Amino acid sequence: MFKLIFLLLVWWAPLSAWFDLEELTRSFVLDTKKIDIPGYPAAFNPSIIRWQGQLWMSFRSYDRATFPINTLGLIPLDECFNPSGVPQILDILGAHSGMDVRAQDIRLIAVGEALYIVYNRMDQQNKRRMCVAKLQKQAGQFVIEQPEYLTQFPDMLPERDEKNWVPFSYKDHLLLAYSLSPHRILSPIAGAGTCDLFAITKGNISWDWGELRGGTPALADGNHYLAFFHSCKKMETKQSQGMHVKHYLMGAYTFARHPPFQILRISPHPIIGSGFYEGDMGTIWRNMWVVFPGGLIVDEKFVWVVYGRQDREIWVVKMDKKGLLNSLVSVTKE
Repeated sequence: MFKLIFLLLVWWAPLSAWFDLEELTRSFVLDTKKIDIPGYPAAFNPSIIRWQGQLWMSFRSYDRATFPINTLGLIPLDECFNPSGVPQILDILGAHSGMDVRAQDIRLIAVGEALYIVYNRMDQQNKRRMCVAKLQKQAGQFVIEQPEYLTQFPDMLPERDEKNWVPFSYKDHLLLAYSLSPHRILSPIAGAGTCDLFAITKGNISWDWGELRGGTPALADGNHYLAFFHSCKKMETKQSQGMHVKHYLMGAYTFARHPPFQILRISPHPIIGSGFYEGDMGTIWRNMWVVFPGGLIVDEKFVWVVYGRQDREIWVVKMDKKGLLNSLVSVTKE
């Protein structure tokens, strides 16, 4: 009996000491909404774009029978972020000549009038590499046109998996932010499968929540680009009930509209809304908490970010743009 009481005390004693992520809830986070895709109840890791007057959202799903092969699709949304049409599954395998590409995590970006997808896939050495492809609409269906498999770029590390590059459009040219710290910008060379280094800047960024990684595409907004990143940190929180597990977190940043694209401002702490980290902690892979931003929509007053939650859900969060931008801190040049 004494041993049981002791164990219960050990279990409950740290409860008040565990960090509560919801202490970081931001007032500019106005609302969240779950987006369900008909026929794909476990869809996750979305991106979003307004293209030709229509909201389009990409998604990733999987079939337990063919796991880990991923299904990547698109679906139109109405202005309330409800599905307004039938989801279309992209023929990723056919675009890559029938290879088992194990593609993941589309980002949607418009370059001039063209719509592009940026995603990652496996190479023959079982390492992830980035791909860029144009989407063409034929008879009401999207078709992947000539995917570019980016296998070479300056200072490439062959043993490293490449994921989460940040696409953005500059003067109707597609650019890709390879990293945030330093802010390293690559320019893909059409037809060559390579990238040139376009620009690189360094800033004094203070972020205590893990390595800065790409998240959403960057969109031009006023005199800057706006994007959302993610990071990952193992820690013990109230939400994990004291388990030392990975927590995926989201922040925002802005960078200059013109080369060399210096990062200007950044979130000092994770952006968290009420309920971000509630419910069942487990994912299809392991116990961890996942909030993974993949796309954004911006207007004069608001910012909407779509994000994957727990590798099995899609959500959209609405933020007050003025409050969000005022929450960012300046980044000085290094």
